[in-house]
Amino acid sequence: MIINLQLKTKKEAVTTYLSLLYRFHKLSDRELDLAVELIMAYFNAIDVYESTKAADKLYLDTDNREAIMKSLELTPQVFRNYLTTFKKKGVLKEDGTLNKVLVPDIENNKFNLTINLSFDVQERLTSEVHKEGS
Repeated sequence: MIINLQLKTKKEAVTTYLSLLYRFHKLSDRELDLAVELIMAYFNAIDVYESTKAADKLYLDTDNREAIMKSLELTPQVFRNYLTTFKKKGVLKEDGTLNKVLVPDIENNKFNLTINLSFDVQERLTSEVHKEGS
């Protein structure tokens, strides 16, 4: 099954991406909003510094922190609390860099998300045999 979603902005694409991955990160709506802002700051840093290594270190500089807090109407303390929560939930690594699993690999204004689902055929067959024998 292939589902093509046409979205208007990169921010909308990141929000949709994280929403699809909800079962893996289990962020609240408010946490999702902040995660999107962090990822957008990271993408902007890549554009400015033309380096993912530089972006990893500089995406949360003072100006970006202030812009994010203002955008989401967060106090500095609440913002820091969210960052601590993100480290516990695996959104951020201990060094403050983003977990790249949650950052879509955007190329040519699109990204692909592939989810492979598998199950154990033997388990299903064994279960059916037990039902018949009962």
